[in-house]
Amino acid sequence: MTYTDWYEKIEARSNRIDTLLDFMVCRAGIQTLETGATPSYTLEEIADFVGCDIMVIKKAEASAMKKVRSNNPELKLYLPE
Repeated sequence: MTYTDWYEKIEARSNRIDTLLDFMVCRAGIQTLETGATPSYTLEEIADFVGCDIMVIKKAEASAMKKVRSNNPELKLYLPE
């Protein structure tokens, strides 16, 4: 488990979280290729792995979904608001 240092700057924290989330996605992709089963993670598991609060993960998820919706209007029927 990774912990955020109290002196970590916002930009450094953001970069660390992005890097760890990228790593987690790559690891899940490899696991899917090897086993054929896609792993699923709870918000708590993701926050634990990244070393941040659950609210940070929720905010990142909301931001990502907003970007997906705005860049892909044809998916509006498939993505919940």
